Amino acid sequence: MSCSTREHKRFCTSKPPKRDWGPPGAGYFALYELKELNSGYYHDVDHALEVADLVRELAVVLGRPRRRAEFLRQVALIHDADPRFCSESGERKKGTPARVPVTLSWMRENRSALEERFGWTGWRFEEACALVARTDFPFDEIPRRHGTVFDGLSPVDVYRARLLELPEKYRSRCFFDALVLRFADQMSCYVDSYDRARRSVVDLARELRNTGVSVTVTEIVCSTPSFLEKIGRDLLFDERLQSELSLSRVLLPSRADLMAALGRKRRGKFARNTAKFRFEAAVRGGAK
Repeated sequence: MSCSTREHKRFCTSKPPKRDWGPPGAGYFALYELKELNSGYYHDVDHALEVADLVRELAVVLGRPRRRAEFLRQVALIHDADPRFCSESGERKKGTPARVPVTLSWMRENRSALEERFGWTGWRFEEACALVARTDFPFDEIPRRHGTVFDGLSPVDVYRARLLELPEKYRSRCFFDALVLRFADQMSCYVDSYDRARRSVVDLARELRNTGVSVTVTEIVCSTPSFLEKIGRDLLFDERLQSELSLSRVLLPSRADLMAALGRKRRGKFARNTAKFRFEAAVRGGAK
């Protein structure tokens, strides 16, 4: 990355200041820190907090120990942490998507500070990196280049390497929990009001346009019903990695398991939002 270590570390001191705390649920960061690290339109502070709260609740319902659930919440708070410095110009570019390789680089440069702030010991940091790696979207075998040490590697490559850093018992539980975090990441804004879900679609289009991608809100809206149908179902590469890394004993969470863990209220909101997106897509002439 083009930004210096000092520029990275100013976003992650060992202890947050007592003033300017974030909204309820932040806990570990001051509000200004979360804003600096989540300065996108879609990938903003609200998204980080929503994912953090949702993944903790899902983990508890799925039988994970509460201490583990809180760890997943901690990881969710930084899963999109990206100071958004351009690797070519060195300038900050807010309002753009988070980049997982950049997040992982930021985590590595701030390892000691993160471990002190979250109270991580043992293999917690390596687990956190693996969990964040699985949130990359699209999760495929196409190499990425963002000016980091991970240039030339695909999301699948990066995730595999992070898993291989872990001892087997940690690798197994991380393999399961990564899919819970991924589900929370993709689902969080669609289990609230339709206004919130609709705003996320508009914000995503704004972010993509800021990177030079020619996309309209209509195109994103029309692709949303298909995206919602795939949440929790796209396990192709996970199943391949499960075989490759001898993780056959890990029972991957199915969409049905994860949807059940959402609870009746959130499932109802998700169903209504899905129906409204389908209707809007049909009206706009692009239902899929």
